Amino acid sequence: MLNPKFLSYLQKNSFYLFNTMPIMIEPEDLEDIIQNIKDEKCLLFVGPQVGLLDGEKPLQKIVKLLGEEYKREVEYHEEEQLFFFREKKIKSKFYRKIKKIYEEQTIQNIHEQITEIPFDVVISIAPDMLLKQTYDIYLGEQSYTYEYYNYKFNPNNFAKPHKDTPLLYHLFGSMQDVDSLIYSHDDQLDFLFALLGDYKLPLQLRNELEEAYNFIFLGCNFDMWYMRIILRMFKLHEDRFITYASNKEDSMQGHLKTFYINQFKVNFVEHDIAGFVDELHKACKKENLLRQPHSDSKTSPKRNLLMAVGKGQIGEAIEKLMAYFQQISDNEKYTEAIFLSSRWTDLQNNIKNGTISEENRQLLKSQITQALLALINLL
Repeated sequence: MLNPKFLSYLQKNSFYLFNTMPIMIEPEDLEDIIQNIKDEKCLLFVGPQVGLLDGEKPLQKIVKLLGEEYKREVEYHEEEQLFFFREKKIKSKFYRKIKKIYEEQTIQNIHEQITEIPFDVVISIAPDMLLKQTYDIYLGEQSYTYEYYNYKFNPNNFAKPHKDTPLLYHLFGSMQDVDSLIYSHDDQLDFLFALLGDYKLPLQLRNELEEAYNFIFLGCNFDMWYMRIILRMFKLHEDRFITYASNKEDSMQGHLKTFYINQFKVNFVEHDIAGFVDELHKACKKENLLRQPHSDSKTSPKRNLLMAVGKGQIGEAIEKLMAYFQQISDNEKYTEAIFLSSRWTDLQNNIKNGTISEENRQLLKSQITQALLALINLL
């Protein structure tokens, strides 16, 4: 069973949950958040609506791209956003293809801003790895702790998170470990049984949750099954806490919204996710709190190239890398960059002419990107 102390932290916490529609945060609330960030008492939960480039949900894209190929083996239940596998042996292969689709998402300004705001703990309930990629580029892999939930194993313990060495925790598994993901009904049941059994969150994460005063939820979809579980886990049904949430007026059925209001005493408010993060980022900048990049400066060629790749600017990154190697007269690496440029141009031409399948396009883009990253990391 989950440790009762882990759940009791809510007695002293305020919740802020934001999704859409612009509204200014109250000055006293902003002041309270900033102070708790300073005191390392403010945790951020990041949902799947943060940083989406378009209105199409990732799972909808997955169904569109893979539905025809796997229509005999895989069934998609849209209401729950879960897959049913008629043959279990197809699951790992299908998840690897999901991983490739998510790898095509790109880092945006909001991910950089979240990384710069000195939260000591960020808990992601989104499946993408965009925040981790930004942490890798901005902080360096050795300057933060990355962990994720996996119902098959006991959690790892790690050092106490700190604003200078923060924790990024994926609550619903990691794309780095496809077996940890929760995308099917079986995954869902295993997750629930783990929560009902002996599974516990890592000790240091439980400690952080117990000690925190403010929680900010950004981009959470209250239509999803797991939100009710999370809110129940945190005992929000006990009517002891002030809880804020926001959503589009048409994004949730009326009876479900009423359920959250009555059962969990959620006060739904409207807010623009990017606008809130930008406002908080500016407030932190004014207080001189923003996290600075690791040993490389912001103008470091390596960091800028990695950020370009993270933002999906593959062609631009290759051209800049070619120019860099030519400038320093490294003919061997310049030749490698030219070869990458040729491969990228051929791929773009094939896409333009419609002579390549979607699966091969993803495969070749992934191969070129990995080769580009390997070359950049030699800088």
